Amino acid sequence: TPPPGSTPSEPDGTERMSEMFTSGKDWDPFTPAELAVLAKVHERLGPALADVPVDLLAQFVRSAPHTASGEPCVGERLEAALAWRAREGVDQLVQAPPVGRDEFEWLMPAGCVGHDREGRPVILERPGRDRQAVLAALAAMSAEEFVRQQVCSKECIRHFLGAASRRRGRRISKFVSVIDAGGIGRHHFDRRNVAFFKAFAEVSSANYPDCLERLFVVRAPYLMTALWALLRPLLHPVTAAKVSILGGDYAAALEADGVSLPSGKLPESDELEGWVASTRRLLAAARAEAGESPSLAEGVLPPADARAIRQLLAAPRATPAARRPSPRERAPPAEVAKGEGAPLDSLCRKEEQEARLAPASVLVGPVHATVDSAAAWLAALAARLAICVEGGGSQRSPVPA
Repeated sequence: TPPPGSTPSEPDGTERMSEMFTSGKDWDPFTPAELAVLAKVHERLGPALADVPVDLLAQFVRSAPHTASGEPCVGERLEAALAWRAREGVDQLVQAPPVGRDEFEWLMPAGCVGHDREGRPVILERPGRDRQAVLAALAAMSAEEFVRQQVCSKECIRHFLGAASRRRGRRISKFVSVIDAGGIGRHHFDRRNVAFFKAFAEVSSANYPDCLERLFVVRAPYLMTALWALLRPLLHPVTAAKVSILGGDYAAALEADGVSLPSGKLPESDELEGWVASTRRLLAAARAEAGESPSLAEGVLPPADARAIRQLLAAPRATPAARRPSPRERAPPAEVAKGEGAPLDSLCRKEEQEARLAPASVLVGPVHATVDSAAAWLAALAARLAICVEGGGSQRSPVPA
């Protein structure tokens, strides 16, 4: 309550925008505020709106509250993401995976292991399978190669989201992530490896926004639990509520949250088929059932959203606002590395350079080992949350992810 005689302050733009947008279900039709964002996207893309994959369209439209500029920025971000996909050949990654894919999938087992009660895929990642082998592989890998492998996994997840949508007959654009932290040590997250995760976080947040429903970290060591207690207050409460850090007794917690595992437990690493093989099998089964390959561009849309898109495409296109120069165009040449839609190689070279130039600590002994371990875990967890939750910044955002 304001003091007597004072005037209540007006809410700022982000607070007003937060009130306009609600965190509904993936399959809910767009709200009036989201339809306004969709209209702005059409202003930017024009007839090309018809070719935007429906899962990406929903994710970008619903990511509008997470951007400082709101809906006018979404069309530019989506346009940049589509250009990035074409430039990097992202649509071909499942059929033509990156070199060394089999080794990468063996070192970092992952896959779809079940569904939640509403049909969303449950994705398991187990990066701590063989500590020494993982560290050796990361040491021999460039940041660009690491990011491309992770993007390949993201594309596989999109196909599982599409299959879930067809199975339930409604749009499903978010997944549940389970990260098995057993076997992970602080050496997984030295400066160079954390730079890799940061590079992927940049690419992921720019091109795969608003795709996480829940994140569970299981078999988490005590250090990670303690560091999460430090990181949690820095996140918006809605974002923080998406994350659960669990120990070894995680099965009951997963079940209580509606996560259904066919065998009642998480599979062992050797039981995971691998992203590329399982995705190809998924597509082959869908092709055999429908007589043609499923298209992510079509997907499953709520009738109201499909009608709104048809009306936009049929109406005269509004004159788009003057194009703002991209960050790559505004930045001086020496700083062109992290702009929207920046090529993977320039982005990753900047991250590798930062890792190489980072000053080495002069501290030694047990105290330094403890502090270094804590800093590494905190940075790694923050990077992973940035990848999954579209945030992970150092300051608390007023708008939930």
